[in-house]
Amino acid sequence: MKKGKNVVIEDGCRISDSVVLGDNVYIESGVVIYDNVRIGSNTFIGADCILGEHLAGYYKDRASYIQPELVIGSDSLIRSKTIIYAGTSIGENFQTGHRVTIRENTRIGSFTRVGTNCDIQDGVEIGNYVNIHSDVFISADNKICDYVWICPRVLFTNDFTPPSNEIKGSVVESFSTVGANTTILPGSHIRSEVLVAAGAVLGGDTETGWVYAGIPAKKMKMASQIRNHVTGEKAYPWPEHFRRGMPWEETGFAEWSDQ
Repeated sequence: MKKGKNVVIEDGCRISDSVVLGDNVYIESGVVIYDNVRIGSNTFIGADCILGEHLAGYYKDRASYIQPELVIGSDSLIRSKTIIYAGTSIGENFQTGHRVTIRENTRIGSFTRVGTNCDIQDGVEIGNYVNIHSDVFISADNKICDYVWICPRVLFTNDFTPPSNEIKGSVVESFSTVGANTTILPGSHIRSEVLVAAGAVLGGDTETGWVYAGIPAKKMKMASQIRNHVTGEKAYPWPEHFRRGMPWEETGFAEWSDQ
């Protein structure tokens, strides 16, 4: 194992000799880190996490299995009982809740958060500053672009005629919001600044800046018409009214976007 300065590893951990730990990494008890894992500086790993979980090939032929690399960026917070598979790449300032599973060949950007009990399957692409709340399931081959909000208990599907061998994920473009308890059907395209209302079942294409609601989801009205229930002000596009944790927190969205 190669480790930087001020690394703390609590009792009961199992860490492979090929693991690389940056400076100021803290690892709580019961953590297992397999081969070819790189963890950036100032990262906290909660109790009983498994990092670099084996792919299916390991169980079929351990003698010839080659473990892909797992990279976790600096300043990340991986909370207890999270499992992240080998072959995944994650940017800096990443956070998970508890009991998160992230499968192989997933690519996640920086400043992204994945909430408690989320399950992200293989080959998923997730951008920067994405907020995924608790109990979300994202099936294989879906793509979520930067600055997207995924509310609790959203389900992304990818098989039109289950079970089959032909899957097709969806795309969620930047600055969109997917409401709680929503189901996204295979091959959907959620355009920029779309709001999918809570409980909707959405399939197919959408138009930028519109609200989609219902089962099946239908185009209702422009998102810019929706008002904040407390202040009465416009609520969407949300970057114009929400700053916390975003790169425009100090300047405001308009000035930031003009840079």
